[in-house]
Amino acid sequence: MSNPLSPDILVETIKRSNLPTVLVEGTDDFDIYRYFENKIGIRKVDFIPCGGRNTILEIYKRKSEFPSKKVMYIADKDMWIFSSIPPEYMEIIFTNGYSIENDLFVDAESLLSNLLDANENIRLNTLISNVLNWFAFEVDKFLNNQEYDANFSEITLLNTSILDRNSNDLTVEFIADKNFIEPTEDIKNKLSKNYKVNFRGKFIFQLLELIFQSRTRGAIKYHRKQLFNLCFVEGIRDEAKNTNINRLLNEIKRFLN
Repeated sequence: MSNPLSPDILVETIKRSNLPTVLVEGTDDFDIYRYFENKIGIRKVDFIPCGGRNTILEIYKRKSEFPSKKVMYIADKDMWIFSSIPPEYMEIIFTNGYSIENDLFVDAESLLSNLLDANENIRLNTLISNVLNWFAFEVDKFLNNQEYDANFSEITLLNTSILDRNSNDLTVEFIADKNFIEPTEDIKNKLSKNYKVNFRGKFIFQLLELIFQSRTRGAIKYHRKQLFNLCFVEGIRDEAKNTNINRLLNEIKRFLN
């Protein structure tokens, strides 16, 4: 069976579409971009998830195959936030932060903090600090070899074999499997000072979900999709405000005009 997210299939989908098309990354990102689609009007534009940034880049390279079609490309910066975006991809719209989740988090940080009590906010900061130490190690490896792929998509911090709920630390087994070496203080400081932008956004929202799901019975337990919706609404609350989500929304509107 053909992969429905393969570049070949997606190129054929674009060729047959009668609507302007916005290509976005994976299914998780598509959950977020549905809010953009609903805000703009689902009959005005077709958002299509591609399964990852590499697929978007491949389709972008093949844009000469559908010259008459109106296509917009939106991708996460991912590790390019630590280096630079290759010049051949400058026409692609990239997130301000590491990912679309980072852009949501920055826009709605105060709202999210208010959903947590004092102890939960302390725990979130502890969790981020602990995971960030390993993340800095991965970033350092990338900076030394920009072909390096950390395979973050295969890692979820909601997995108890990866994150120890009792200590709020990554498990010894996970760290050993990654051949972890303590990163330099310089790289750790650079990441921690601006973790909201530079630390993988999916990990931030996984940690938020972990905390909410740890609440006692009867307390409000938010899931990621609910948090995405709250953040999106916060990001567009004031259309005149220079939020990340307003920036992306305005880019899409310009594309459609």
